[in-house]
Amino acid sequence: HELRTPLAGLRIQAQIAAATDDAQARRHALEQIQVSVDRTARLVTGLLALAREDVTAIDDRQKRWTGLAAHFEALGAELRLQLPEAEIEVFADPDRFSLVADNLLANARQFARNRISLSIQGEGPFAVIAVDDDGPGVSTADLERLGQRFFRPSGSPGGGSGLGLSIVVSAVKAHGGAVRFAPSALGGLRVELHGFTLRRRLSGSVSDHN
Repeated sequence: HELRTPLAGLRIQAQIAAATDDAQARRHALEQIQVSVDRTARLVTGLLALAREDVTAIDDRQKRWTGLAAHFEALGAELRLQLPEAEIEVFADPDRFSLVADNLLANARQFARNRISLSIQGEGPFAVIAVDDDGPGVSTADLERLGQRFFRPSGSPGGGSGLGLSIVVSAVKAHGGAVRFAPSALGGLRVELHGFTLRRRLSGSVSDHN
């Protein structure tokens, strides 16, 4: 169903573009075709990512220590560290963790008004990685459904696929972790990642965070 909808839109707009002699109507139809193509591409990319996470559990041989800041700073997030003197590293599959970071921030950007905050805290040897936004927030009923495939909370802006947070949940579970959703102190949504092993690097040395 989720793929049929944009494909049906493609067909209709292609028929309009082929049948009309009006240049403005043809231009509008072609623009709508581009919108449908982009949406379909996002859906296919998301479904492929989900299929990979569903069938592939991540073991320690696929993991390595990877700098946390690099995954988020490249995407323009404001980085707030509880350990500002240290480079924070997590033990993860770097490619899959980048997928998590990308989808987390894409979701936050979709709803945030002005502010997105990333924070990292330690729970023994593990990291609690949280992304907060100052968007309109999510109702209690919708909060319980976040992370389900194709689910989009009420009031969601157009253009989303409803797969981003599902990809986050699947990838984190593949690492043996968990995702928790809660209201944010900023007024929007807070997404917490639990279960990633954490360490900090100080001036070239490495220490576990306890």
